[in-house]
Amino acid sequence: MHGVTRLEVLVVTCQRRQRVKTWRKLERALLLRFRENYGELPRFNQQGKQMRWTDELSYFRRERLDQIMADLED
Repeated sequence: MHGVTRLEVLVVTCQRRQRVKTWRKLERALLLRFRENYGELPRFNQQGKQMRWTDELSYFRRERLDQIMADLED
């Protein structure tokens, strides 16, 4: 993006579960929740345009996802 002089990266993690890629579930859940809250995905995000909820809410609560996003805004 023209004029960008700084890029900030934050890492969000979750607990492991057997035979489940929880980090991938968390990423999907956060992207879906972001789209619900703001109407579109983050700029330049290539994945998630056609994504729908599957079983992500069985691993993470909507309230917790909202809290994570609010903490990242600060």
